[in-house]
Amino acid sequence: MLYDGLSAKGCFAELHVFNGMWHDFMYMFPRLKESRLAWREASAFIVENICGLPGVSV
Repeated sequence: MLYDGLSAKGCFAELHVFNGMWHDFMYMFPRLKESRLAWREASAFIVENICGLPGVSV
């Protein structure tokens, strides 16, 4: 799993589990409330952890 591999290498990672959802649910059904929440969480992670790096701007 990607999360386990990143964590093992010392990289910061978060794993968000959406019970009852299947792989790629947020791509296949973007209008589901769970999908909208997943996109918000992914966006927040990117902004908080990547946008502050040198050479990265939004």
